[in-house]
Amino acid sequence: MLEDRSYMREGSFDSRRSVTLIVLLSLVALFVVHFVICQSTALRYSFPFEEYFALSHKGISRGWLWQLFTFQFLHDGPSPWHLLGNCVTLWFFGRAVEETLGSKGFLKVFFISGLLGALVQLLVTLVMPSPPYVLGASAGVLGLLATYAIMFPERDVYVWFVPIKV
Repeated sequence: MLEDRSYMREGSFDSRRSVTLIVLLSLVALFVVHFVICQSTALRYSFPFEEYFALSHKGISRGWLWQLFTFQFLHDGPSPWHLLGNCVTLWFFGRAVEETLGSKGFLKVFFISGLLGALVQLLVTLVMPSPPYVLGASAGVLGLLATYAIMFPERDVYVWFVPIKV
C-alpha cells in the first residue's frame, strides 16, 4: 500500500538524474550546435548537418536509418519557438510520466512515439509535397502528452491559467 506512493518507493531518494532533464538539456545543446554550424558558412558546406541527421526520404533511401532517431533532437533555428514549445511540454508532462513509468518506460514512450511519427511523416510525404527534411521532438513529446492523458485522465491541465480536462 505505501509503495504505491511515489515518495515511499524503494530508491526514490537516490541521486539519479532525471531522464526528462537529460533529454531536455540534450535538445537545447544540440540546438546550439546546429545553430552554430548553420551560421558558419564554411562549416555548413563542409558538413551538411541536416543532410546527415534530419529525417528525409533521400537519407533513408541511402540507408541512413539513424535519421529515424536523430531528427528528434534537432530544431531549426534561429527562432527558438519550436524548441521552446517542445521543452515546456516535455518538462511539464514528461516528469510525471517518468515518475510513473520510470526512466526506461519514459524513454520507450519518447522514442517509440518519435519513431512512429517519423514513419507516418515518411508515408505522408510519399503522396503530398513536403519540405526536403523534417526535424523536431514533437512526435516524441506528443507521445508523452498522450501517455500523460491516458495515465491521469482526471487531472486538470492549465492552459493560459484556464483549467481544461485532458
